[in-house]
Amino acid sequence: MATSTFDRDLVLTDVESVLKLMAIEEMEPPSEPRMHPITDEEIRRGEKLLQYCLAHSKR
Repeated sequence: MATSTFDRDLVLTDVESVLKLMAIEEMEPPSEPRMHPITDEEIRRGEKLLQYCLAHSKR
């Protein structure tokens, strides 16, 4: 289903909204990543699962 939601113009009608938008742009990114890094063991497990799925899909 097509939508035109992203074709709309952004119209700010009050000063408070403009100030909030400006404050968001000035924020610093978080110092720590939100996700934990993937361990080597998790990578190997994922590769084994992928190989298993691919082996079964060839039948």
